[in-house]
Amino acid sequence: MKRIARIDGFKVEVFESVRSGKVYFAVRLIDYPSAKAEANSLPDALVQLRLKWIEIKEAYQNQGFKPPRPPRSRGNQRALATLRWLASRPPLSPDIL
Repeated sequence: MKRIARIDGFKVEVFESVRSGKVYFAVRLIDYPSAKAEANSLPDALVQLRLKWIEIKEAYQNQGFKPPRPPRSRGNQRALATLRWLASRPPLSPDIL
């Protein structure tokens, strides 16, 4: 399993498999699993995945919805907020410790 380029901000995941003596490449968008494609070569699989993603975006737009976007990485924002909250609390009295 390898991760390579992105399509409209989505990470692409690649799976290689062997069937009947041939190598196949299956690719999918990690955060949108219904967008997937399979081909004999990796470049062909990526082209098919891009075309599938374009179809999905057009379907959303035709229905008047915004197309899906990849989730935004928040990094360690939540951990920093917890540390700030803990630091803002008054210190415990010596009786409790």
